Amino acid sequence: RPAANPLPPSSQSAMPADLVALHMQAVNALSAALRQLQGPDCTPAMWQAATSRAHRGLSALHRACAVARALEG
Repeated sequence: RPAANPLPPSSQSAMPADLVALHMQAVNALSAALRQLQGPDCTPAMWQAATSRAHRGLSALHRACAVARALEG
C-alpha cells in the first residue's frame, strides 16, 4: 500500500483571497459590535451601532460560507 501524501495539492492548501478577506471583515465587524456593548454606559445609539456592525459581520460570514461551499463542489 503506498503511503498517503501528507501535503494536499497546492490548489487545495491555499485559501482564496476572497475567503480570507471575508473572514477578516466578519471578525472585524463582530469584534467592533462587541466592543460597542462592553462599556457600562451603553446607550440606545450604541446598541443600534452594535447591531448594525453585527449585521455586517453576519453578512460577511454568509458570503464566506458561499465561497467555501463553492470551493468544495
